[in-house]
Amino acid sequence: MMSASCLLVLIAPVALEETLADWIEERFPGQPWTLLRVEGHGSHGLPMSVYEQVLGRVHLVEARIETTPQAARDGMCEWRERYPGAAVRAWMLPLLAL
Repeated sequence: MMSASCLLVLIAPVALEETLADWIEERFPGQPWTLLRVEGHGSHGLPMSVYEQVLGRVHLVEARIETTPQAARDGMCEWRERYPGAAVRAWMLPLLAL
């Protein structure tokens, strides 16, 4: 694990899955990351299918990238410049060595 590591977590619509995966590969080469399908609750500001409306959840993808806090901030600035208006939520969590 690199020093001063954090976990950058990104939540995006399923329609952005491949774009997000390609961007992570390009922006964070060689850094560990995962991508998984998740279901979101609450207001995401995204159009919902009839099925999702009945279910009360929206289908999303979640990416988790181990990186440094500065690389995470720089990456999110780049994402917002490259894909303005893309409905991606992000947060950072500290990683502690055990």
